[in-house]
Amino acid sequence: MALLITVLSLLVAVYRALPGERRLDLRLRFGLLDGVIAMSGVAVVAYLDMYTFFKAHGLTLTPPMWTVGLTTDQLARVVLLALLVLLGLRGQFARLTTKRMHRFQQLADELLWSQGYLELLLSLETHLGRLFAIYHANGWLQRLKRRYAPQRTLQYWMDLANRPPQTIFDRVLAKVCSPMLALIPEHADEQVAARQTAQNILQSRGFVSVLAGSRPYLGIEVIMNLREHGDKFFRQEFVELYISELLSNRSGVFYTELANSWNTNANHRYEIPASNRLLTFLFRDAKIAQELEVYRPVGEYVLRELDELSRAPAKDPYNHAFREDDQRMSQSPLFAGVHFFDVMVSEPLLQGITWHMWLYYSTHMVEKIVGNYQPADDPLIQDGVEFPIYYSRLLYDIFGALRDWILGIEYVPANQENIKLVSTRPDHQNDNIPKSSVLALGICVRRACPVFL
Repeated sequence: MALLITVLSLLVAVYRALPGERRLDLRLRFGLLDGVIAMSGVAVVAYLDMYTFFKAHGLTLTPPMWTVGLTTDQLARVVLLALLVLLGLRGQFARLTTKRMHRFQQLADELLWSQGYLELLLSLETHLGRLFAIYHANGWLQRLKRRYAPQRTLQYWMDLANRPPQTIFDRVLAKVCSPMLALIPEHADEQVAARQTAQNILQSRGFVSVLAGSRPYLGIEVIMNLREHGDKFFRQEFVELYISELLSNRSGVFYTELANSWNTNANHRYEIPASNRLLTFLFRDAKIAQELEVYRPVGEYVLRELDELSRAPAKDPYNHAFREDDQRMSQSPLFAGVHFFDVMVSEPLLQGITWHMWLYYSTHMVEKIVGNYQPADDPLIQDGVEFPIYYSRLLYDIFGALRDWILGIEYVPANQENIKLVSTRPDHQNDNIPKSSVLALGICVRRACPVFL
């Protein structure tokens, strides 16, 4: 009994010393079944400790064969150890259930308020799939109910017109199961709590900043969950915040993956290694990049960076002498943004996507670069060289990308939809990437000429 009391006292002391959010996390991980297991284990240990008393009164049970050779004290220690291991494993691999959703919401709120972003990130990583399953009422019972006992809403009747005819088996099953499926609770309150929790977490700049720095690829899983269920506005808000935070972390995966994606094949397609999970996710099927509108957060970040640099021209590092081996290029949001646009427009061009991917951001970049172009009083700047300063190289990269998008017609079938020319007039044709590139190139030349002519 002394061992049991010692262990229980230690567990109580540890629990009382934990901060509030850690106690909530434990409550989230352990439920009624765990309480029954714990009480049963304690009862067995108490029984073994008082075995002589129960034996004297004829209240003992026949011991199982595996206990032969063990004293009651040894057996009590074995049971206590097994109990602790079992509860530890259940706590480690506990799933977020619908009944525990409000506990998780409370835990998430407290961690957000206390800025415990890393701890919240680890908890979200564990429960992400279940959180979105509750968010969209996507458990197997809910899916079964929607299929065989759907609510007769307007959306139901609209979807019904596009459904294939039901088989006899489905009709019989629906008739038999409908009364029972109607008893399955809707869990509307828990669904609302899941939606509010997901939005509070994923719209927190502090949390997304930690996610982008510590678990950047978890953001891809979040986007995949949001894409699957069509939460367009919430998804776009998260994508823009997520991409912006990736750009803010200049030693993170955004810059690393772009630095590893400069090689091109014979068709002028950038070779993106499978290990570059972010670029692979966005551009293996470029429709994903189009749907997520990734050009907006990248383009806006680059323009904001140029605006910030314009506030102090004398301190602008891009007005200093250009050096090819400088780390400024590999960790520069300007160079990374221009290269990202090159990859982002090249892949849709080669994949036949009929949208210009807002390559016109290049015109605004050129305009702001030209406005910032004031070579510093740097003795290393040389006249007559190809790239006197960093802004010179940026302009070269932008004009080079525009040229490559135009010449990309050489690497795609002549009848591909996104290169078909409707008119030679300088009118916008947003589904034609090469023509859009020609128009953008003309604008860029006009905006750059006052500096160089």
